[in-house]
Amino acid sequence: MMNASMPKSYGSSGLLIAAACLLLLLSFGYLSGILSGRLPKRSVLVFIYAARAAVITLFLLIPFSLISVLMFSAFIGFLWLAAENS
Repeated sequence: MMNASMPKSYGSSGLLIAAACLLLLLSFGYLSGILSGRLPKRSVLVFIYAARAAVITLFLLIPFSLISVLMFSAFIGFLWLAAENS
């Protein structure tokens, strides 16, 4: 983000929004655990990793802004915890 002439505070704001979403992260992780118990674990992980790739691709394609950094941080946080619980 420093190469895109964004203030350092955007990075810390991204961390703050990821921390603020703790309850949603836990519920999404719990949901992925339930789904991996009902569906083949491979299918759940394929969806999670495909969603992660899509989020990273979109983040690289859209213009950098505070909102894009916050949304990227939140979605990567959701998908990271979901993969850990699957």
